[in-house]
Amino acid sequence: MYNQILIATEIMPLSLLNTGKEAMSLMTEFRVAHLPIVEDGICLGIVSEEMILNMTDDNNTLRSIKKLFESSAITMEKNVFEIIKTFHKKKLSLIPILENGKYIGSITSKSIIAALASISAIQDDGGVLILKMPSKDYLMSEIAQIVEGNNLKILSFYIVENPESEMMSVTLKLNRNDLAPVVQTFERYNYNVMEFTTNADDSDSLNERYQSLMRYLNL
Repeated sequence: MYNQILIATEIMPLSLLNTGKEAMSLMTEFRVAHLPIVEDGICLGIVSEEMILNMTDDNNTLRSIKKLFESSAITMEKNVFEIIKTFHKKKLSLIPILENGKYIGSITSKSIIAALASISAIQDDGGVLILKMPSKDYLMSEIAQIVEGNNLKILSFYIVENPESEMMSVTLKLNRNDLAPVVQTFERYNYNVMEFTTNADDSDSLNERYQSLMRYLNL
């Protein structure tokens, strides 16, 4: 199961008997701002760095702030996109994972970033092209037809919408670096091409940025 691969096995859960000071020490060690509280295999919730900083005495046990714990555990059945949505919505650095109601580990925001990079095929050879358009004009079948008409393939794509402006950007990862011909075709069809890579150097630069990110996440 994919979520099993994402679980950070080195993350140690806390218990109600741990003090605020001990929790902060572990957060610093694991480079997270949240940790799960687990008793007898049951996840009682998540304690945050902010909760501990607001304790009157960080030598007190976490039991003293039990009522403040965040309830954000999810089950193994959730797919990676639902997990990403939970991270974004609740501004978490870690999410406990449950199987059959029992705590089995946690997924961190770092592992999710790595997974997202993998899903986006960012490490594969090829160029990146970004289109901007009104949301009402978005038609993936037409975009795919233009790409394939230039003997290219879409390796991956993602969409960012702005509800206020009713505009959206579509980022395409294609299987070749030379995108000039397909860019010309998009422009002929009145697409607004915001950005694109045109040669191997640009692709190498993108991959270098990805590798730098991965090195940072593994510090």
